[in-house]
Amino acid sequence: MRSVAHMSELIEWGRRCAITLVFGMSEGRQPLVVTPQADGDAIRRCMNLAYAAEQESRALSARLTSAHEALRATGRYGGGLAPLQEGPALLRRRLVSRSRP
Repeated sequence: MRSVAHMSELIEWGRRCAITLVFGMSEGRQPLVVTPQADGDAIRRCMNLAYAAEQESRALSARLTSAHEALRATGRYGGGLAPLQEGPALLRRRLVSRSRP
């Protein structure tokens, strides 16, 4: 779960449909079980986990964005799919150069 809003929706869905939610925890810790009749403490723990995951996701996104900007600033390509404006043109140049004797 990477969002507090999604966690809230999931808990509400579990209550509406009378479904028990079970979240696996890190090694050695007991799973977090949220029954449809769960008290505020279990809900608060779920929301804290979702908030921490949301913050981690934002930090990771910012770090990757910064890394990609730094690569672009130095004229380097950061990986992934080739940029559309360069990919086909580069491929055409390679094909043309190979076909010439």
